[in-house]
Amino acid sequence: MSPIEFKNSDYLKDLKTKFLNNEFDETCRGCKSLEDAGLQSIRQHLLALYGETTVDQLDYMELRASNLCNFQCKMCNSENSSLISGSVNTVSDSDWSEILVLAENLKVLTLTGGEPMLIKHYYQLLDHLIAKDKTDINLRVYTNASVYNHIFVDKILKFNTTLNLSIDGVGRTAELQRTGTVWSTVQDNVSKFIALPVQIKFHITLTNISIIDVHSLAKYFVEIVENNPHCTFVAHTANSPKYLAIYNLAPGLFNTALRSIESALDILVHPQFAQLREQLIAHQSLIKSKLPV
Repeated sequence: MSPIEFKNSDYLKDLKTKFLNNEFDETCRGCKSLEDAGLQSIRQHLLALYGETTVDQLDYMELRASNLCNFQCKMCNSENSSLISGSVNTVSDSDWSEILVLAENLKVLTLTGGEPMLIKHYYQLLDHLIAKDKTDINLRVYTNASVYNHIFVDKILKFNTTLNLSIDGVGRTAELQRTGTVWSTVQDNVSKFIALPVQIKFHITLTNISIIDVHSLAKYFVEIVENNPHCTFVAHTANSPKYLAIYNLAPGLFNTALRSIESALDILVHPQFAQLREQLIAHQSLIKSKLPV
C-alpha cells in the first residue's frame, strides 16, 4: 500500500479499534514479551513521550525512507541496513510524493533509517518543510553518530530538534556491537552534537554483549552529564535476534554482567539516569533469576 492507502486502510482501522478496546493484537507480541519480563518496551517508551491520546488527524510520522547505512549492528536486519542486505532499498518516487504532502501537517516527525545523514530523501524533505514554513514541527533524528554532515545539521537547526544518539558501549564494546563503528570518530562526533542548540537523548540498546561492559559506558555518560546536565538517557532491550537477548547470556558471564551492572549503578546517580537505572536493575534481577541455585 502507498502511505495514504495505509493511513486509510481497514487494517489500521481495525488495529486502532483494538487499542481503544484494550484488546491485544499479535502485532504487539515483541513489546508484550519484554513487558512480561519486567523490561521496558518501545510501546512504553512512546507512551511516556506522547501519552494515551486519540486524534482524528495524522500528527506523528516515523520514516525509514531507506536502509542506506554504514553499520552492520548485531541487533539490526536487512530492512534497516544496506550492508546487511547487500543492497540499498529506497522508498518509491510515488510514495515519496505522498509523504511530502503528509509531512506538512505533522506535529512530530521522526527520521531514522539506515543512517539519516546518509539518506538524500531526508535532505529534500527538510528543504520542503522549510520552504513551506513548517519548521514548528518537532523533529526527531536517530543517528549512530558516525557522520557529522554540516549541511544536514544546518537544516535541522531550523526545527525544534531532538538528536537521538545510539550509543551502546565505548571502545571495543561499541565496535563489537555496532560493526562499522570507529569509536574515536563516534566520540568526536558526539562532542560536536552536544555542542549544538538541540536536545540530546542517548539511546542504549542492552544486549548480552553490551551488558558485560556497561560500567564503562556508565563512566562515559557520567562525564557527559557533568558538563551537559540536560542530556537524557533511555535504555532499550534487544529481543531479536534471540542470541543477543539478555536471557541468553552465557552462564559463565552471569557474574561478569552482575559486577558490571553493580558498578554502573554505583555511579549513575544523576536524575537524568533514572530510566537507565530502572532498566539495569530489571536486567540485574533477570540475570540473578538465571543463576544456578
